[in-house]
Amino acid sequence: MAETMWSRQDCRIRAFWGRPGESPGWAADRVMALLGFVQARDASLGSSLLHIPWDGSRAELQRLFEELPVVDDHGKPTTAWGYADPGLLITGYENNISVDLSIGSDSVGRRIPLHQVTASVERLSPEHTKALSESLFEGFVLAFDPLYVEMVTLDELLMWHRLEWQIRPGYRIWLNDVVGEISWLADGMTSQRMGSGTVYSCPDDWTSQQVVDAWKAVLERSGLDEIPRDLIQNMDVPDYLPVPDQVRIIAPKWADEKESDEVTETPHCAQPPEPTPPAEPASFEDSASGQGESGMGQFVYRQQITGLRPGDPRHHHPARNSNMNLSGTPAWTLGLIALFPLPILNSALAGVVMLVVGLNQRNVGGTAAQNGVNAASWGLLQIVVPALFFITMTVGMITGEDTEAGLRMPAPLEMALPIFGITWIFLSIAHLVVVILGIVKSSRGEVFRAPVPRIFKTSGQ
Repeated sequence: MAETMWSRQDCRIRAFWGRPGESPGWAADRVMALLGFVQARDASLGSSLLHIPWDGSRAELQRLFEELPVVDDHGKPTTAWGYADPGLLITGYENNISVDLSIGSDSVGRRIPLHQVTASVERLSPEHTKALSESLFEGFVLAFDPLYVEMVTLDELLMWHRLEWQIRPGYRIWLNDVVGEISWLADGMTSQRMGSGTVYSCPDDWTSQQVVDAWKAVLERSGLDEIPRDLIQNMDVPDYLPVPDQVRIIAPKWADEKESDEVTETPHCAQPPEPTPPAEPASFEDSASGQGESGMGQFVYRQQITGLRPGDPRHHHPARNSNMNLSGTPAWTLGLIALFPLPILNSALAGVVMLVVGLNQRNVGGTAAQNGVNAASWGLLQIVVPALFFITMTVGMITGEDTEAGLRMPAPLEMALPIFGITWIFLSIAHLVVVILGIVKSSRGEVFRAPVPRIFKTSGQ
């Protein structure tokens, strides 16, 4: 049997739109429309939430969005970032599939879109991978009416690294009419109207290399490359799908539970917690100091509403990634090698390491790639300036003349040598400041741009 994209059992679907400030009601309507569409396609599928009990009703989902604002690292609710991801699951197949939501921010986004929905369909049979991936792709298009939707596998992302707003090579790419239209397609590709845009498809039996090569040619000829970040869409979504009042709830299967001879405890999120008597919510001031009844500064996470207990995972801004490797922190952290007691060589050695590790982070893509090339550019500067100093000094010693006062270098070299030396000393001091700022910002999932020109491309091309 020939290999297809479905036999890889790894399909990623992502959509983003330009509607800042979505209301909890808007979020609930769009999610319910998506779930109703997916369940209508396959009656064996259901839904659930990862950490929060939910009865499957639209009204309850809206209330959950209202009760789940994003909280920052200090536990304070930040409404400007929208609502925390409730942990939506598609259940009923051999593995649960999570659908990640980023909704409600007042900003469209800078380097990454802040209004998006993503799903990664993994570890399912080829038949289920195909069925669910195609349902989610069409559901994202019709339920959210976004600017852009992609269906890709990891292989294409690794072959051609592109930023979050750019059109990426995939087996299915959908573009809203407001973004533009692709007038030329490579041989074998097809196009079809769907919703308020067009879906461009590659054959399922193409290799990832064929997909990447085809999309390179398509984007070059069409002149399209990036989705404009300033596109603001009307908040009213066309009625392509009905919004059900209720969807089917199926308890998730916990694949990470292992059988044991000992008595094991079922994760509390698999079963709704026992009802707790209503309690007076702690004041904001008490909560901020951790003195509320929960003792955890839960703020607007009311336990009697959401079922969250002290110690449950906090909900953070989607751009903040706890995995340092995915945010590009290692390239900046290794710049601290300059603190090693290696006179003269320490800054140059730190520059070499930052250059190598930073360029290697382009393989990860996204924020890691951007922080990687920024760190590599700064590291290259740490290599070039000491190198110029030593080259100038060596050439001066070779071409200089011995005089009674000592070695006299050519005038241009005599002027250049102290300039390079002073610059080197200044860079050695500035290096520590820049590296620390890079570590702090990248660990928050942000991109830090060093005060030097970006020399390398994130795509590695």
